[in-house]
Amino acid sequence: MMTTLQPVHLFDAGPQKETLRITSPDTLEMLQAFCRAVADKIGEGRSMMIYPHRVVRHYWGLELEGDKDTLPILLNITGRFKLPQFESNQWPARLIIDIADHIDAYWLAMLLAEILHLVVNIPSVLSTSFGDNTVCNIEDKKDELS
Repeated sequence: MMTTLQPVHLFDAGPQKETLRITSPDTLEMLQAFCRAVADKIGEGRSMMIYPHRVVRHYWGLELEGDKDTLPILLNITGRFKLPQFESNQWPARLIIDIADHIDAYWLAMLLAEILHLVVNIPSVLSTSFGDNTVCNIEDKKDELS
């Protein structure tokens, strides 16, 4: 997928929610083309898991799931926006997208969910490994500890 437009920010987001908008028609067109490529890969949208994490820098992890495939995406907070260059018939194991800030990361995730008809899931139970060493609020465990 070839992309030449590289804006710094994707969204104008002021202090009031009514100010939220995509920065330009060219940016909207680029994001729609990206969503079409993702839809071709994953098929009919099912869900999207969102989880922020730290790996050297700040990242947002997204895992998009459709009826055909899943697509892991890392949103790398770098101060600019840049889509990765790839051929839609040879997808990398994970897409790494440079993104301007956490505001753009959040609204890009919401835009993907809306356009691709994905149900947004956020982990509700903190765990280091699928049930091992569960991290929880000690107040919730008082009865078990007595």
